[in-house]
Amino acid sequence: MPYLIRVGPNKDNVSGMASKGYCIWREGTSVCVEYGAVDTDGRMGGQWYWRTPNQPNSIRHRFRSVAKAEEFKRQQLAVITGRIKKYERLAPGRIIKSYKYSPMKRLRTGA
Repeated sequence: MPYLIRVGPNKDNVSGMASKGYCIWREGTSVCVEYGAVDTDGRMGGQWYWRTPNQPNSIRHRFRSVAKAEEFKRQQLAVITGRIKKYERLAPGRIIKSYKYSPMKRLRTGA
């Protein structure tokens, strides 16, 4: 299950920057996609967290065959890592963790 990250300019944001996460995997004849805003904690080589409790957003695409599902997954990975979207894979073993474990949560909520 590849996790992908994009950090870079976004003219629509007030800060002018954005950080987004994306994850895609196949379960039988379904392809599951999760995506949303992410935060990073630079300690211990960098940990990634979904930014808010209601993330990641999820979509499940259903197909009639495993071959069609696998083809769709490959196409999605090609688009998301291509020249335009520029997502990069996280290193093997790295994942985007749940918001509830995020140290950034404490900064936003003041808890």
